[in-house]
Amino acid sequence: MSFYSRMEGEIVFSDQDSFLKIINILKKGLWIDEEGYFLNENGHRVTEFPTIFNDKMQIYIPNYYYRNLTNINFFRENGTGYLIGTSTDGCFAGWIQTDKTETHYDLLMWATNELGEEEVPDPDKEFEEYCKWQSDVEDAFFEYAEGCTSFNCTFLQ
Repeated sequence: MSFYSRMEGEIVFSDQDSFLKIINILKKGLWIDEEGYFLNENGHRVTEFPTIFNDKMQIYIPNYYYRNLTNINFFRENGTGYLIGTSTDGCFAGWIQTDKTETHYDLLMWATNELGEEEVPDPDKEFEEYCKWQSDVEDAFFEYAEGCTSFNCTFLQ
């Protein structure tokens, strides 16, 4: 079964072997090509430039919707950095993960608490408005999470 999520992140590895192990996993899963570009599920590049930096042993995951990329444990192999993710694939969830912590959010509750959202469009009656609302909440969550990864949030301190 597939799981779709919107993700963004930056991971730096402390040694070449760990870096290459993750790169090989990403290539085998068709998430990146030989030139270091992240790919969508149809094999098209999601950026105009590569985001794998071999000289720095660094991976930058561009903010995009990916299929099954959440299956990769980027921090198992001596990686440091952050991942931000959201999904509407059978859930409405967000998460912020670093090499030291991982926090999950129910985005409906998060939108109520952080954005003051009290009225949610009815997906049965206002489907397009509901999808737009979810997208707006995801955008706001990414903005919030990017601040957290800059160590402005208490859970990372």
